Amino acid sequence: VIDLVRQRRVFLRGGFAYVPESELVSIVSNQVRAQWSKQLATIARTWPSLRADESERLSGFLEGLCTQYVGEDYSKPRTNNKVSLSELPEVARRSF
Repeated sequence: VIDLVRQRRVFLRGGFAYVPESELVSIVSNQVRAQWSKQLATIARTWPSLRADESERLSGFLEGLCTQYVGEDYSKPRTNNKVSLSELPEVARRSF
């Protein structure tokens, strides 16, 4: 949540951060990234002690991790991304 507070994308009151539903992906992705990092560090430490067949099975998966992208696809144009002046109060009410 710290990155969302830094970017002023959450509402803070009484020590709680109220996160919009659209920003929950950021929180979940940070948690997943942290767990992956811990698990990959564990694998790196135990890699030499793995049996040959296990290391062969896992090596293809681990080598492919660096080429995988799980972020938003910016190659396609977003639709309906403009807000008119008359819609602004309604969008602001729904967002915050």
